[in-house]
Amino acid sequence: NLIGLIGVSRDVTEARSAEAKYRFIFDNAPIGFWEEDFSRVKEYLDALKKDGIKDFRKFFKENPKEIDRCIDRIEILNVNRATLRMNAVDDKDAFIQRLKRNFTPESESIYYEELVALAEGKTQFQSEGSFVNEQGDAVNVLFKLNVMPGREEDLSLVLVSLIDVTESKRMANELSIMRLRYESIVDEQTEMICRT
Repeated sequence: NLIGLIGVSRDVTEARSAEAKYRFIFDNAPIGFWEEDFSRVKEYLDALKKDGIKDFRKFFKENPKEIDRCIDRIEILNVNRATLRMNAVDDKDAFIQRLKRNFTPESESIYYEELVALAEGKTQFQSEGSFVNEQGDAVNVLFKLNVMPGREEDLSLVLVSLIDVTESKRMANELSIMRLRYESIVDEQTEMICRT
C-alpha cells in the first residue's frame, strides 16, 4: 500500500546559468565549433583491437573503406554559426549533408590521422587542411579535436574547432613571391646595391 510520498528538490539555477553562458559563447564564437559524439567510433575501434589490430596506421592505409565506416559512426550534435558561415550553409542539416563531400583530396588525410590518434588513445589532435564550401570557395583551416574531460572512456562528447587561415596563407604566399622577386632583382644587378 502507498503510505507516503517524498519529494527532493535541488537548486539548478547556477548550472542552468553556466550552460546558457557556454551555449552563447559556443554559438557566437568567431571560430567554427562542432560538438560530436564519437562513442560508436570508440566501440568500433575497440572491436578492431579485440580482433587483434594493433597498428591502426597500417590498418587504415591498407583498408581505406574502414575510414568511411568510422566516419559514418560519428554523430554531429551541434554546430555553431561560424561553422555554418565558413561552409556557406544555412543550417546544421545542410552542413551534415556537405560534410562528407567537401574536403579536398589533400586533406582527406585529416580523417585518417584523427582516427589513428583516437585509436592510440589520444584525446587531442591538430592538423591543417582545406575544404570547398557550398559556394565553391577553397577554405584553408587549422583543425583541432579535443575530447571533453570526463568523456575519455567513451568519446561521447568531442569538440572540434576550425580556424579559418585562408587569408593568412594567402598573405604568406604573396610575401614569399615578393621576397623571391626582390632577391632575383638584387641578384641580377651588375651595379652595386647597398641598403643602409
